[in-house]
Amino acid sequence: MGRKELLISLIDKNYGVDINIDTTSSSRNPRQTISFQSGTLYKDEYPNIYLNHEITDKEFNIAIDTIITWFKDHSISNINVKLDDRDKELRPCVEMTMEELEKQLGYKVKIVTEKEN
Repeated sequence: MGRKELLISLIDKNYGVDINIDTTSSSRNPRQTISFQSGTLYKDEYPNIYLNHEITDKEFNIAIDTIITWFKDHSISNINVKLDDRDKELRPCVEMTMEELEKQLGYKVKIVTEKEN
């Protein structure tokens, strides 16, 4: 059986990307490496993602095992989660009156029924 590792990294795109091409390589194809600046998460950055309790080692291990199983079941080798988008997806629904909605949008709203095609 092969030796494989699961690498999970937090990338902070505010710091840019470094691309290095090694042309001294003895092979025909130059070696290219891409590196990102690692980041740190702060609790107030993504309030809808963070769980409101201390994560135990057992919970963490179950989460990792779940990710590994998902990779296997879906035959994938990598995933990119955009934290800004994920946080927006998890925002709670906002209840508004028609008046509040119109004020938020800046114009009048008329509710209509859907037309059948």
